[in-house]
Amino acid sequence: MIGAAIEYIEAFPESLHHPKEEKTLFARLRLRAPQSAPLLDALERQHRDCALVFRELRQAHAADLPAFGLALAAFARSQWQHMRTEESRVLPMPSEHLRAED
Repeated sequence: MIGAAIEYIEAFPESLHHPKEEKTLFARLRLRAPQSAPLLDALERQHRDCALVFRELRQAHAADLPAFGLALAAFARSQWQHMRTEESRVLPMPSEHLRAED
C-alpha cells in the first residue's frame, strides 16, 4: 500500500504538474521577468531532484520502517519548502510581470 502511494505521489508531479508549470508559467516568467531565472532554475533543479528522492524513498521503504520514516520526513520538509517558495516568490510574479495575452 505504501509503495502504491509513493508511485502515485511520484507520478503526478513528474508527469503532470512539473512539466505544465515549467512549460507555461516558468517559460512566460523567464520571457517577461528575466531576473527570475536564478529562482526558476533552482525550482526546476528541485523538480529534477525529485527522481532521486523517490528512489531513496523506495529503497528506505524496502529496508526498514525507521529508515523509511526518516526519508519520508526529509521528503515532506523539502516539498513544503519548495511549495512555500513557489507560493511566496513565484505566484505573485504573474500579476506584476505577465500580460493579458500570456
